[in-house]
Amino acid sequence: MVAGESGPFEVEIRRGDTIMDLKLAMTKEMPNFIHCHTDRIQLYQGCRDAQWMTTDDYMSLLQRCSNDTLASVMEGLHSMEPLDRVYDVLGGVQPPPSYLHILVVLPTSEIRVQQHLRDHAGSQRVEFSLLNVQVSDLNAYDDNTWINTWRLTQVTDFPDQLYVRKEYKDLFSLLKRRGDKQVVLFGSPGLGKSLLVVLYAVWMATQAQNDVLLVRRVEGKGLTVLFLNGSDLSKCWREQNLSEDNVEALEAAPTTKCTLCLDGINQVDGLLKKVRLQSFSVLATSGQYKKSQVKQASWNCVLCRIGRLKI
Repeated sequence: MVAGESGPFEVEIRRGDTIMDLKLAMTKEMPNFIHCHTDRIQLYQGCRDAQWMTTDDYMSLLQRCSNDTLASVMEGLHSMEPLDRVYDVLGGVQPPPSYLHILVVLPTSEIRVQQHLRDHAGSQRVEFSLLNVQVSDLNAYDDNTWINTWRLTQVTDFPDQLYVRKEYKDLFSLLKRRGDKQVVLFGSPGLGKSLLVVLYAVWMATQAQNDVLLVRRVEGKGLTVLFLNGSDLSKCWREQNLSEDNVEALEAAPTTKCTLCLDGINQVDGLLKKVRLQSFSVLATSGQYKKSQVKQASWNCVLCRIGRLKI
């Protein structure tokens, strides 16, 4: 079954086939659904707590789910590695035909599930967990390498893979050692400012165990407010599709003790004039930022202009 799609499907494989062979067979069987490269397909054994899942089990979970249900479904499932033999992964047994054998997760599956829920549930607070979401220091990776960031797509709008540039690593180090300084990342759209703010926010919650309030304006999707509970990662929440005149979520969040991260907010923005947002920790903006317009006594800013990066 493809997570977030309508129903199960069957493929035929040979006894000695590997998981990679299975992925290739699935792309041929489901060309209308599976468009990505086989390396980006994730497969999970449909067995949890020594019990095979039924299709009804899975569908009932989706029907009553919150935005991170897909993550909670996979939490107790075994991930299949490309070179493993399918027969070995399934324990050398043939599961009953009426049960779900394998859960297929595509890069867009979580997005489809979340979109379905937004369409039917409207803008309301949704609780989620960060227990299975980890963000490492970018400096732990080599320059010019791709890293898997799929789990961040369960938290907010984020690509499922990130290309680690040296400039990103340098800025991430600056954010980590900012102390009590406010950091403003500004530059043209598409340079990675938002990615760095999200990475820093999740890192602060999961690694530094700080409470974080992340306020994002995403084009075409309104305003999103996320509370990342560093004290208890299982109790985070988000509100999305908010209008700027209806941001009670900001008033409900304990911003006085939070690391406050803003994304897509300009200096002339009425939203930034809200008292609770003026004490931001990190701000990413595509507009110009004039430090001279604010009082030095109350704003201690580090301005970082991100230029066009060469590949």
